[in-house]
Amino acid sequence: MRTLLQDPDIIESYVERSLQNQDVLLANQNLKALHSLGENLLTSKQDGLLTRFQTDDQCPKFIVKIGSPYWELISKILAHHSFAITDEIDDHFSLYQFVKIPSNYRLNCTKSVEFWRTWWRYRNRIRGQRFCMDLLVRVRYTWYPVKDLSISNGMVYIRVLADEIMLHNEDLLFWLEKVTTEAGAVSPPTPARRLSRLSQ
Repeated sequence: MRTLLQDPDIIESYVERSLQNQDVLLANQNLKALHSLGENLLTSKQDGLLTRFQTDDQCPKFIVKIGSPYWELISKILAHHSFAITDEIDDHFSLYQFVKIPSNYRLNCTKSVEFWRTWWRYRNRIRGQRFCMDLLVRVRYTWYPVKDLSISNGMVYIRVLADEIMLHNEDLLFWLEKVTTEAGAVSPPTPARRLSRLSQ
């Protein structure tokens, strides 16, 4: 008996095949991935178009619908492949592109309030230091260490060098975390599959 693909499996397969410039044709009771007019599309029955990818584009990019029930899951899977939001197209869609990750860091995508919780786990370790080099956030296409972080009235405030980022608790944030082994030695993050040519 054939097992029905779950939503994360559909999205992961859609992303992987798109990055390999392969057409897609996958579906379950909620999602459908298909190729149409030179693009790989991912749609849901309730929310329509979720994301599209141009398979013949020399600079791979995903156009992702923001605020849908699948937005966080899609963003997390794209982060695993080293893709992050680089621009807003309009009020409904954002552009995701490959971003180069510094050595020994891992790209994450979480709600900003979850990043705040991660920051608090680092507080004792970085006490007395000017910046937290274990956590980096992206501002204007550059990764910066976090200087301070606070939360108030449903807003998260992230201070970096000469700037401050203000986010709602539920906003998604792409951030880097230094990867270490149990022995304390730094280990490299899992590389984005099939994207080595983009990091040159």
